[in-house]
Amino acid sequence: MSHFTVTVALPDNAANIQSYLTNMLRPFDENLEVEEFTEDGETYWRNPNAKWDWWTIGGRWTGRWKATPGALRENLVHGEPSWTNRDKPIPLGHCDGGRIHAIDIERTREIAGRQAVLDWNEYAMVIDGTPQHQPWKVFLDRANAASEAAPKPWVEMYDEARATALAETGLTQEEVDALPRSARREEAARTITRHIDDARDAYHASLEYSMDQARKDYSEQPRIAVLRAAEPYKRWFDGPEDTFDHLTRDEFEQLRRDMAVPGYAFLTKDGLWMARGEMGWFGMDNATDQTTDRYLRAANDYIDSLDRCDWLVNVDCHI
Repeated sequence: MSHFTVTVALPDNAANIQSYLTNMLRPFDENLEVEEFTEDGETYWRNPNAKWDWWTIGGRWTGRWKATPGALRENLVHGEPSWTNRDKPIPLGHCDGGRIHAIDIERTREIAGRQAVLDWNEYAMVIDGTPQHQPWKVFLDRANAASEAAPKPWVEMYDEARATALAETGLTQEEVDALPRSARREEAARTITRHIDDARDAYHASLEYSMDQARKDYSEQPRIAVLRAAEPYKRWFDGPEDTFDHLTRDEFEQLRRDMAVPGYAFLTKDGLWMARGEMGWFGMDNATDQTTDRYLRAANDYIDSLDRCDWLVNVDCHI
């Protein structure tokens, strides 16, 4: 499950914004049943263009854009906050969309750029005096290589452990699954779990370099240790080093300016979906610096080409 922002462009004659958005986003509905098709030998009825399963205007990013001073309410769009930010006040003069002339696009970019400089400076102060760290990929590659060279694959050890556990219970897996909630079922589950845990420990012990050791070694690097202990980053889902370390302050400022108006994805008036990458579960995606750069240039060029009476709307999508 992931949330991400989608900026949607609508023509100037979009009278009912909610209705127009619904029609624009419908082709990308995960729940849209389509004519069956075959892919890699499998038959599906799912929407091959699925990008979301529900959406709302604003949501977790409500109040993301600055409105033009004096903009009429009829030319602005205001959505609803998510339960996650319901108690967080929306900055005065901010909106979730509107006609181009009612959104202060340049001011929105300026605010994002200014905050980026503050964030980058804070990161620089936190890591000051620490040596450059090795990237996570170095440790990940070493752990993956060790896994490939393991005396016995984990899948094989897992299957053997489960078979041994079932033999000990005197039941098949189907019989375990069919047991009603009872002491016998709980005992069978504990037996299976114990054997699998023992197999996992044995597998890790057989590795020249385990994933747990990779995480430990990465986290114990002086710079990473300092970052993990720093108060500003304790609630970060990803490591701040992945956000800041490969960019200069000017580069980070420009990136945040470029990201201020486009969402993670952008939907043009013609129904063309553009995005940094493909969004997966738990906020994980396959975007790269290169795909992000291409997307942001295309999206911002498109935004800057829109008529002043066209609309932009900030949508919180879930997949």
